[in-house]
Amino acid sequence: MLKPIRRYALPLLFLSLLLQSISCARLTPRTTALRQIHQTYRGEFDQYLQLTVPAPPADGTMSLRSKGAENFAPAPFAATLREIRAYRIKYGEDSRESAHLTVLEGMIYLQTGQLGMARLLLPDLRQAADNLGQGNGAAVRDRLLAQNFESLLAGWTAIREPETRDSARRLAEAAGSIGTRLAAPDRPGAAQVSEPEVDEGAIYLATSAAIFYAWVGKILSLQTREDRPCWCAKGMALIAPHLSQAERRIARGIDYQSISAGRIRYLGWYNSLALCAGERPIDNCHERLKQ
Repeated sequence: MLKPIRRYALPLLFLSLLLQSISCARLTPRTTALRQIHQTYRGEFDQYLQLTVPAPPADGTMSLRSKGAENFAPAPFAATLREIRAYRIKYGEDSRESAHLTVLEGMIYLQTGQLGMARLLLPDLRQAADNLGQGNGAAVRDRLLAQNFESLLAGWTAIREPETRDSARRLAEAAGSIGTRLAAPDRPGAAQVSEPEVDEGAIYLATSAAIFYAWVGKILSLQTREDRPCWCAKGMALIAPHLSQAERRIARGIDYQSISAGRIRYLGWYNSLALCAGERPIDNCHERLKQ
């Protein structure tokens, strides 16, 4: 009776020790430091969200304030940048973990309106997107942001340029690219939307693309006013999948007190775009822009 147990005891012991060693290997000082930096970034992102994502227009107009041109608080994301510098000094920049830091640094420049610095990092972001490892949570969010970084940069750059039909086309192209990637069944985090970091990354991207569509409608309304509700509807449709039914009801003006401050900005844009869109369905306004 004891022989079968003895036969498997040694292999089971070896397997147990192997699993323990793998678990310990994952929690190296590098990965622990990287996890801390992600936590710091997430905390500062929540703190500065009202600044990094521009406010929706209350009166239906798109002003300079809606371009995200607010005056930032002193040294936004200072703690994250300080931890990134300390990590690179200690561990170098030629690791898979360091690729995650490149994404965070690029997003900080983008979110604080330092588009020139963000543009300088674009080649590094392209390389980082290919070097990011598999995982969940913050790792998935980083891959999602890296894949859409170029489109984000193109959109925010176009917003700050003269309002022409060409800038409207580039805004629509940037928003469409982000929307396509978010809708792809194999996109990073498609099966992990319940994880906070993944969900926050996806709704941030969706809202950014929706803002680009709102600006397309604003620019084109100078030429043909009837197209604006269509572009608002397209933006609203991007945000909607990332909100619960309760949040969509709240966004229409029931009660904002039960929602965290960070998500209020997303709900505000959903509500603003819904008011602009009215009952107008999404039609072929995208095709008319190409003409």
